[in-house]
Amino acid sequence: MKARYIPFVAVIVSVLFITSCAKEQNKLLSKLPLSGSVMLSPNGKRFARVVTDKGKQAVTVDGKMGKLYDAVGVGPVFSPDSKRLAYAAKIGEKWIVVVDGSESKAFLGIGAGTIVFSPDSRRLAFAAKVGSKWTVSVDGFSYGAFEDLIGGSMVFSHDGRHLAFATKSGDKQVMVVDAVAQKPYDALTSPPVFSKDGVRLAYSVREGGRQFVVLDGSEQKKYDTVVSIPVFSTDGASVAYTADEGGKGRIVVNGIEKGVYEKVGSTVAFSLDGSQLAYVVQEGGKWSVAISGKPGKQYDGIMVGSVVFSPGGRRMAYAAKQGDKWLVVADDKEGKQYDGIAGGSLSFSPDGRHFAYAAQSGKQKFVVIDGKEGKPYANILMSSGVAFDSPTSLHYLVIDNKSLYLVKENTGR
Repeated sequence: MKARYIPFVAVIVSVLFITSCAKEQNKLLSKLPLSGSVMLSPNGKRFARVVTDKGKQAVTVDGKMGKLYDAVGVGPVFSPDSKRLAYAAKIGEKWIVVVDGSESKAFLGIGAGTIVFSPDSRRLAFAAKVGSKWTVSVDGFSYGAFEDLIGGSMVFSHDGRHLAFATKSGDKQVMVVDAVAQKPYDALTSPPVFSKDGVRLAYSVREGGRQFVVLDGSEQKKYDTVVSIPVFSTDGASVAYTADEGGKGRIVVNGIEKGVYEKVGSTVAFSLDGSQLAYVVQEGGKWSVAISGKPGKQYDGIMVGSVVFSPGGRRMAYAAKQGDKWLVVADDKEGKQYDGIAGGSLSFSPDGRHFAYAAQSGKQKFVVIDGKEGKPYANILMSSGVAFDSPTSLHYLVIDNKSLYLVKENTGR
């Protein structure tokens, strides 16, 4: 898709200043330095940053400074439950991984983008260099001697029982699943994707100028391009992705082409109950979200990855571009137009009754709850998003006067 949106902040958030904030309504989390970066936990309630002291570096977690090392490299990385933290640290010429304050054995290096927690936060894996090869360490046990690993490809299954990652071997790339190398290809074009029960696995590859999905070890139909990452339904019974062939876009569900369009986008999403499938298509130069094969209203662009369903699957929302403005469409109803919508901020309450997102108008940013704009701020940290804590309350983070604040809002009944 041509339409793109630059989010307010990246995952690692630069510390900025804002000019106004109702501090009496917010909870102070920490005083921040004049410059630097902050890594936020998934729940947005914890933070970590790297600090330098007399030529050494340490990680400060929730305002408490850890051990000093010669350098801090990969990380810090919070676990999905926000309770654990890991990062790479240098001692002399060797590197270790520090997990919850405990140090691993020393290696020649730690692979960038390879420190990964399992979804249940109980397990940890990373790639480490031993001699001229790379090994994978899982819960303190190492295996393999790989030529190279592809950063960002290491993924645990949802139950934490399986681990997959991409490696390089000569001029080929190879997916490794539970320490077993799969068939080599010219390139692996997507990360590995497990079904929620951990039984199924899908990823896309390129071979001989053609692209296709490898599903449960079987090669699917070949296309000019596989556009989206394969997506499983919650029960794992269905898998869907978009692809291009002969200048036309297609949505493919369980190996069957369900529709042919002018173009297709990279966004594909199942509702949690698996009854609905949403994807982005282009017809006549305009973009729309198709629900179970029926395209909706057309816009100049649909924000990548913005399609979200409510937990019950009855409601759906996405961000769309109209001219030089952005708006949110929820339940087919258009919201107010803004200068920007924060990517990844669209969120339904657990019961699906309330809906919120972050928007920008001029230099001010604010959270919109059920169509009503909240207090404006000059800087909202969107790396932790807008998170519902209950059906009637949510939180997000702001920076005011060199301090980090947690803002809580009530949605009402």
